[in-house]
Amino acid sequence: MLAGTTPVLVHNCDIDYGQVLPDGRRTGVTAIVTPADIGTGTKASRRIIPPGFIKNVIGNTRGHLLPQSLGGDGKIEANIVRTASKVDNGAMSTFGNSIATHVGNGNTVLFQAVPQYLPGSNVPFRVDSGAFDDNGWSTAAQFLVG
Repeated sequence: MLAGTTPVLVHNCDIDYGQVLPDGRRTGVTAIVTPADIGTGTKASRRIIPPGFIKNVIGNTRGHLLPQSLGGDGKIEANIVRTASKVDNGAMSTFGNSIATHVGNGNTVLFQAVPQYLPGSNVPFRVDSGAFDDNGWSTAAQFLVG
């Protein structure tokens, strides 16, 4: 939410996992993450097959938009996209864990992750993620997931 041009964290909402569009594209997730959310996430369901994901292909994984470490639900289709394993289990995991550490220290953050698509594609090539709190702390990153 904005107060003028200043972002303000509003503590009266939960998680918006966005949508899965008819072509399979995910629209992104926005969540208020509290200390109570840490450790409540679930693994990505094997039943979810996001666009671009091919079973049993090395280097291919189902990645959470709202990280499991921040309470992301792996059974919600809109939260799962195809990612490269080395990115999902590397930089994206480290990023989510760093936010989880901040939240675990008693902070509440607004988290957002938005997949980016090339024209005509339903497989994301990048995920833009970020989080901020009411105290001026913020972090953001872009992950090439293709």
